[in-house]
Parts: sequence; C-alpha cells; structure tokens
Amino acid sequence: MLRALVLAAAGLCLTLATPALADDHDRQAWGNVTYQGPVNGKLMLWLEGQGRFGDNAGRLTQSIIRPGVGWQVAPRLSLWAGYGRITNHNPGNNQSEDRLWQQALWNVGKLGDAAITSRTRLEQRQVEGGDDTGWRVRQFLKYDRPFTPGAAPGGAAPSLVLTSEAFFALDDTDWGARSGFDQIRNFAGVGFSVAPKARFEIGYMNQYINRAGDNDRMNHIASVNLFGRF
Repeated sequence: MLRALVLAAAGLCLTLATPALADDHDRQAWGNVTYQGPVNGKLMLWLEGQGRFGDNAGRLTQSIIRPGVGWQVAPRLSLWAGYGRITNHNPGNNQSEDRLWQQALWNVGKLGDAAITSRTRLEQRQVEGGDDTGWRVRQFLKYDRPFTPGAAPGGAAPSLVLTSEAFFALDDTDWGARSGFDQIRNFAGVGFSVAPKARFEIGYMNQYINRAGDNDRMNHIASVNLFGRF
C-alpha cells in the first residue's frame, strides 16, 4: 500500500507542478464507454464511444466513435486494428477527423499487489480540410491496485487506478500537426465494479497539450469511464 501511496503522491506533485508550463487552461468533463472481449475463440471486438465537454464543461466539444477488432495472440497479448470517427464541435463550424488505428495491448504482470497494463497505439489521422495524413504513436501505462490486500486487480474490490499516456506525432501536416511531442494525459482515480463484467473508473485527468506556434494548453478533466467485457 505504501508504494501505491508514493506513486499517487508523485502523480499529484507532477500535476501541481506543471500548470505553470501552460498559458491556456480549461475545466472539462469526459465520459467514456468501452466494451471489449472475445466474441469467437481468439477473435475479439472493441466498441468505444466518448463525449467530451469543454469551455468549463458547458458544451459538447468533441465526440468519438471507435470500433475495432482484435486477435488474442498470447495469454497476455492481443493485437488490434480499427477505425475512429472524431468530431470537434466548434461553434458554427464542426470539423471531422477519420482515424485508422492499430494497437498492442499487453498485460505486463504484477507489481506487488498491482496489475500493470501497457497499450501501444499507432494512428493515421485525416482531418477535414487537409490533404495530409498525420501519423501519431501513443504509449499508455496503467497501474491498478486493490485497496483490499490480496484482492484481484480489476475485480470486485475497489482499487487505486493511475494511468499515463504520452502522444508523439511522427510527421508534419498541412492541417497543423507537428512532429515531436504532442501531449500527455495523467489520471488518478478509483475503480470499482458495478456488475460482474462492468467496472467504473472515476477520477481526475490532467491533459497537457504542446501547441507549436501557440500557447500550450492544460485541461483539468473530471473523467468518468465505464469498461465492460463481452
């Protein structure tokens, strides 16, 4: 438990230290529903929908639909590919993005009583109004430790959940992407089951966005996630 508290404190210190790096701040609320799991032997399905509310959580600013299919290549490793439709809801001028994605989802193993999960995702982004395809890689890590000693991570017992995801653009595009570090998202919250195959993870997410040629941005996000399995 001490290790989990140290990690949580380190994440909090990072969050408190980084606001000075950004000139533009917003308070947001993000809702996510993701269902995944096997549908026929090793064949797997991924269904995801998100709604993101910005401008002090006063209006819908982005919606995401992201389906995909996967294959369980090893007991702790699955490979995926899919499509994402992202709509930025700008006042009077919505902008859409089509995004192909591929990912490797790896259950790394245990760190003490905690489960460590890694997700490496590659994206090909085509934005309305632009001709170029933007390539981006995202690396996600998750730490999930039950508050009850000996309980299974991701099971019925409530748990401490810490995640971090770093984004890196691989090329420049005519619609604004610039190669290099794009953004990082850090989350701290609590996970708890509401049914045998449904689990909420609720907490605070800090999103720092590197905007080349403009003021960097930091979003303070109330994040509500429902994860289910088929």
